[in-house]
Amino acid sequence: MRNLRGAVTLTRTPQGLYAQGQLRGAIDHNCARCLTEYLQPINIRLSELYHYPPENAPPGEPVVSDDAHLDLTPVAREDFILSIPISAVCRPDCKGLCPKCGKNWNEGPCDCEDDSLDLRWAGLADLFKEPPPEG
Repeated sequence: MRNLRGAVTLTRTPQGLYAQGQLRGAIDHNCARCLTEYLQPINIRLSELYHYPPENAPPGEPVVSDDAHLDLTPVAREDFILSIPISAVCRPDCKGLCPKCGKNWNEGPCDCEDDSLDLRWAGLADLFKEPPPEG
């Protein structure tokens, strides 16, 4: 995680402390189309109740420790992980990789020929063939 920034407001409740805020940062990520590494911005909204005293907390719920330490790390980490896009792209107009040679089409076209022929046009393919040499 890089450049983690944000603000969190703590509100006292009868059950403990209610933390709410917004955090943003960026992670190193690979593009789903061209496999280039780039920084993916991630934004989360934090909204969690930290129980106090700890012995009154339900099992597995976050607590405020007896030394008044509030650890936001597990909750923030979980929210950031869930916010990572599954198939993110480096930019909206990413062209991806050539399926034959693997060249990154964002860097320019490759030398591969497109020999995939739509079967609906197969009957017309003979019109585009070179005539045999005379002789």
